Formats: sequence, C-alpha cells, structure tokens
Amino acid sequence: MANETQHRPRLTPKGERTRARIVDAAARLIYERGVAGATLDDVRATAEVSGSQLSHYFADKDELVQAVIGHQAGIIVGNQEQADLGTTEGIKAWRDMVIAAARTTGGKGGCPLGSLGGQLAETDPGARALIADGFAQWSGAIADGLRALQTAGHLPQRQRAHGFGADLPRRRYEDHNVVLPAREWVVRPTLPYTKWVVKPRMLIP
Repeated sequence: MANETQHRPRLTPKGERTRARIVDAAARLIYERGVAGATLDDVRATAEVSGSQLSHYFADKDELVQAVIGHQAGIIVGNQEQADLGTTEGIKAWRDMVIAAARTTGGKGGCPLGSLGGQLAETDPGARALIADGFAQWSGAIADGLRALQTAGHLPQRQRAHGFGADLPRRRYEDHNVVLPAREWVVRPTLPYTKWVVKPRMLIP
C-alpha cells in the first residue's frame, strides 16, 4: 500500500526478505489469534528474528498491523489476477479456490481482510483507510474481470460490472466471523440464452 511504504527507507534484498518474513508471520498469527491476541513477542519468535530486528523494520505494533493489511490485500488481489476473472474458466477456478480455502480452515478466521476490518475499523482510522483501500482494489480486480466477460459477450451489458464487483467481496463473507460463506458464487449457462452469468446459490453440503 502507498501509505505503508512512502516513508520507509529502501531496503537491501536481504532486508526485504527479513521484513517480508516478519509480515508473513504477523499475518498468520493475527489471522489465527486476532490483532489483540498476537503480541510482538509472538511475531518475533515465529519469524525467528531478534527484538532489535523487529524494531528496525517496524516502530510499533500499529505499523506492523498496517503492513499486514497491505499484505492480505495484496494476496487477495493477486489471487484474483491469477485466476483471470475475464474468462468463464477463470471465474470457475476462482470460485473453486475460494470454497476450497474456506473448507480447509474449517470455518475459522473469516475473510483475512474483512476480519481485520471488524477488529480495527471502529478504533483505528489509519487502519480503516488501508482496509477500505484493500477492498477497493479487490472489487476493482473483480470488476475488471467482469468487464472483460461483458466485452466477450458472456455477461449481459445491463449488469454493472463495477457495482457487482464491489458487492461480491461483501457477499463472499456476509459475516466476517464465518469463513464458509452461506452463498457460493457459481457460473452456469442460462436458458434460453447461451450466455454465462455469475450468480449466488445456496451451498449444498
């Protein structure tokens, strides 16, 4: 995220790797235990760095949490781009990835980005802005894919790709405490048309 990096000095490749290891460790701990439950000592031990190393890269826990927000948003957007939502095959692959990830965690943790919003949005304006930016990137990536589907004739032009893209992350995790969504986004052909549409359906165990 731009806000996270604009005042950070340039790091060496080794420094970048160490910082990334710290952020990854913090992201995993925060996802498992929550922001309050993941201490800096926990992060230091998990990332296998010293206290001085941790403080070299992050002045305090707030700064580390901001880095985690950017990290989680980057993973989500990267997954969207890798899935190639501009094709029906990509939409289905992304759907399968989302459902598989939800089932793997056994319904624990919720959305990696949405859960941070639930914990920080009311008390930390800086974090709230970063989370909002993350969701904007996420919905934008979805909207770009849906616009490509429209251009290819697979989605009706009357469907607003931007509005649908903004709504999909919210629907994916209607409650950030429940990782397995109540609705599964599916792609199927609709009759009598031969177009493809994206729509929700209830999950069947």
